[in-house]
Amino acid sequence: MVSPDFIDTHQHSLDIADGRLAAQDGTTTQLELEFGMRGMTVVLLLTAILVVDQQPSASDDDSATNDIVDDVMSHLGFGTQHRGALEAGEILFSGHPELEPLPQSVAVAGAMMLIGRPPGDLIDAYLSDETLRSHADIRAAGSLPDAGGDVGELAGLVFGEDEQGEVRRLLEAGAGSELNLAPDEIELISAIAHGDSASADAVTTYKDILWARLQAYRAEGLDGIPPYARQSGELASPAEELRASLETTALIEKYSPGLHAALLDYPGSMEEIDESRLLWMKKSVAKRPAVVLAHRMLVVDGDIAVVAEREFYVGHTYNSMLTIAAVVPHEGGSLIFATNRTFTEKVRGAKIRKTVGRKRVAQAFARRFDEIRTALDETEPAP
Repeated sequence: MVSPDFIDTHQHSLDIADGRLAAQDGTTTQLELEFGMRGMTVVLLLTAILVVDQQPSASDDDSATNDIVDDVMSHLGFGTQHRGALEAGEILFSGHPELEPLPQSVAVAGAMMLIGRPPGDLIDAYLSDETLRSHADIRAAGSLPDAGGDVGELAGLVFGEDEQGEVRRLLEAGAGSELNLAPDEIELISAIAHGDSASADAVTTYKDILWARLQAYRAEGLDGIPPYARQSGELASPAEELRASLETTALIEKYSPGLHAALLDYPGSMEEIDESRLLWMKKSVAKRPAVVLAHRMLVVDGDIAVVAEREFYVGHTYNSMLTIAAVVPHEGGSLIFATNRTFTEKVRGAKIRKTVGRKRVAQAFARRFDEIRTALDETEPAP
C-alpha cells in the first residue's frame, strides 16, 4: 500500500529514476505545475537492473545458479514478482541506506544486466582497456606495476591547457582545500617556489605524492593509505571507509570469501585472486579532472566471476569508493550485477545530498553497463 506523504508541485525532473530517489525522502507525488500538469511518479526503490537481449533456455547450469540469482534479487530488495519486469527489459533502481555504515557514505546496491552472452565475454568487456578508455567519465588511464617501477609509470598523467585550473589548486593546497592531501603532502606542495616553473614543479611533486601513496598501499594495503587533512584539524580516513564498506558485503563474503579476505588483508590473502591490477585514472568529477589510484581484483570459479575495484585515493569531491561486480550464467546467457559504496563528506548530515549522491552513482552504473553492452555489440561472441 502506498499512501500520500509529500506532494512536490514544482519538480523539473520527472523521470523514473528521479522519482524513485525522491520517494526515499518521502515524496510520493512529483508534479511540474509551472507549465501545467505533465505527470506524476510514485516509486519506492533505487537499484539498477537492466535486461538485454535475453535468450531463455532451461539448463542444469541455470538451475545451479538459481540460488545465487535469488539471493542477489533479495539483497537488492526484489522478489519473484519482479522477474517479469526484468525479462521485459525494465531498468529499476534500489537505494539501501541501511548499507551505509558511516555518515559520509552513499550506498547504491547496484545494477543487474541479463544478456545473451557467456560469462567470459561479459567479464572481458567489463575489464577491457577498450571499455576503460571509452568510459565517459575517464579522461586518461594507465596500468601500474604490482611491484617495482618508479614514478615514471605516471608519465601518461598530464594536465592539458584546459586543466590548468587544477594545477593552480595544487599550488594553493591546504588543509580543507579542494584537494585530498595528507598534512605532509601539503607541506611538500607548499615548499614549491613561486616562479615560471611553479606549475610544472607542482605536477612533478603531485606525481611523487601519488607514487608514494601507491608504494605504501602495495606494502601495507589499507593500513598504508594516508588520511586527508581537513580544515577543522580532523583527518578523513579512506582506509576506515573502505574497511567499513566490507561490513555490508554479505553476498561477497558468502559466495567469494577469498575475494573478501583479500580486500581486507591485501597484500596478504591473495591466494585465490586470479588477477590483480593496479591503475591510475584521470576522471571527470564535478566537471574537474580528478586523479584516482585504484586496485582491481578478479576471482574466477568455473563460470562465475567476481571482480572488485576500489579507489584508494581520489583527488577531490569524494574520498574513496568500492565497486564489486559478479557474473553468473543464467537462462542461456549471463547475469551481471554490481554494488557500490562511495564515501564523501559532502553528504554528511544532509539527507537530500545523500539522495542526490545515490542518483549520481546510479547514473554512473547505467552508463557503465551501456558501455559494456556497446562493447559486446561490436564484438563477435566467443566460440
